[in-house]
Amino acid sequence: MRRLTSALLGVVLALLCLVTAASAAPMTLTISGTSSGILNGVSFTDKAFQWALDYDTTSYWAPWGETQPIFQLSASTIDLSGVSSPLTVTESHGLFVWSYNDNYMIAPIRMDDHFPGGNILDIDGSPFWDGKTPTVGSLLVSSIVWGQFNNVSTGQGLLTMSSGTIGSVVATDGAPVPEPASLSILALGVTGLMLRRKQR
Repeated sequence: MRRLTSALLGVVLALLCLVTAASAAPMTLTISGTSSGILNGVSFTDKAFQWALDYDTTSYWAPWGETQPIFQLSASTIDLSGVSSPLTVTESHGLFVWSYNDNYMIAPIRMDDHFPGGNILDIDGSPFWDGKTPTVGSLLVSSIVWGQFNNVSTGQGLLTMSSGTIGSVVATDGAPVPEPASLSILALGVTGLMLRRKQR
């Protein structure tokens, strides 16, 4: 009976470590629309695009002077009509989400080390959105500024989007992913359980 109790206690402790340890909160913001510009020296006009920005709501920069966090991106890819494979954005950038009154502003923003540079794209609209929760359908877009989407580094050359329209802005979440520390604690618990069994 004592052995069974010890084994059950070990399992419970291991599970508690996994459940109570911090978990990541992955999100994907997808910006869809049409644009005109230049990719690697070749012009394009009114091409459909879809920009997927993957980030974790618990990983962000908080630069001095900024009241809102800048989310660190784990991936940033642009599907552009007529291009066979997605464009991976290779330069350092983050996702700045600024909520004000009943509105929002979204700006993929260049980063120089931990300091913000120029916004790549500015999107304003409604309703209020803090960047941390999935949207119910698409956010409404009231204005777009394309001026700084200029010579953005991608795996297939420099990309400029000089004009266009945004059709939808949608945020979705994924299943929580245990942080490395959580997995380490769980592994220790399981290892201890196995050692206890071997000693018997």
